Amino acid sequence: MALYIAPHGWDHPGWDGEFYPDDLPPAWRLAFFFNEFDAVVVPAAVWSAGADPATWCEDSPPAASFFLELPRPGALAGQVVAAARRLGPRLAGVIAAPGLSPAYLAWWRERLPAGIPGPGKLVVETEEARTPDLRLLCGRMQSLAARDPALLLIKGEPPALTTLRAARTLAGLLG
Repeated sequence: MALYIAPHGWDHPGWDGEFYPDDLPPAWRLAFFFNEFDAVVVPAAVWSAGADPATWCEDSPPAASFFLELPRPGALAGQVVAAARRLGPRLAGVIAAPGLSPAYLAWWRERLPAGIPGPGKLVVETEEARTPDLRLLCGRMQSLAARDPALLLIKGEPPALTTLRAARTLAGLLG
């Protein structure tokens, strides 16, 4: 079973003081994030701004998993493929925004390296609740776990730490 739980990004000003200590240098945020969590979705705006995915691998434990968010069709295709290759086995998959056309998803599937779970292969559901209903969340996670590989994407501005932590705890209880 591959059920990943990940927020959309790790560098949120709303986490300052709540999650990240006030005196933590911004360059240390990813390493700090992976002390508590196992996976993150890297927004297209982050990886396309010239960040080096190899640095993310250096700043995180070997078990850390990354998902790349795909940009719009045709944009940055070479950069997506290069980022995917630089992440290597740490790349758990790629995601696309919900509601995009089948043609868009097919366009990306043709360009991504073989074997990477992506649009059409990776089941993605989003959760934005600030205070999750644990029974509903548990049911959603059980349903997702049966659809390997799957990602529960925690969204919001910033993503709710209570939801992220509750999902992580439930995943541990579910096995």
